[in-house]
Amino acid sequence: MRRRSLLFVSTIFVPASLWAQQTVCDLFKDLKAADGLQLILTGDLIVSKDLTVLGAVDCDNQYKSLMEGAFRAFQVWPTAIHLRRSAAVPPKQMELLSEAAVKADQLRRAEKPMSATGTFAGRLRVSPAGEFPAELTFDSVENIVVEELPDPRKLPYRFANCSRTWASGKGSA
Repeated sequence: MRRRSLLFVSTIFVPASLWAQQTVCDLFKDLKAADGLQLILTGDLIVSKDLTVLGAVDCDNQYKSLMEGAFRAFQVWPTAIHLRRSAAVPPKQMELLSEAAVKADQLRRAEKPMSATGTFAGRLRVSPAGEFPAELTFDSVENIVVEELPDPRKLPYRFANCSRTWASGKGSA
């Protein structure tokens, strides 16, 4: 009985970071501290048939690691996490991710501007994974959205050149 009570109490006091969803940008505030944790991450998705990465396009947080060698130098890593699927991912979720990869590849081949986002849950390992500083072995994937963006060349002149209009003082509120 005492063991059950202890187990119940310990699950109540599990750190909030274990259950809370966070962005990749927030994760990079202290990436090393998240090593080994079970996380729910959301961010900008780079997806194709050969690669799946979750990142943060507009983020000021960086991860730096000491490079080996005669001189003291640091590697500045991209604000992105390599994604590796675990065997626990339900087939339906993998099908949705595969469909997103196909759609993203089609948009890229057609040279269309696009955006992709997603939410992944899994265990983070902070160790170089190719060109990325860490890898999330995910057990679940949700909220995958791949969408074509408007062609910036076809936006109305007023919006496409608003910085020039405002800089000249001819903009209006």
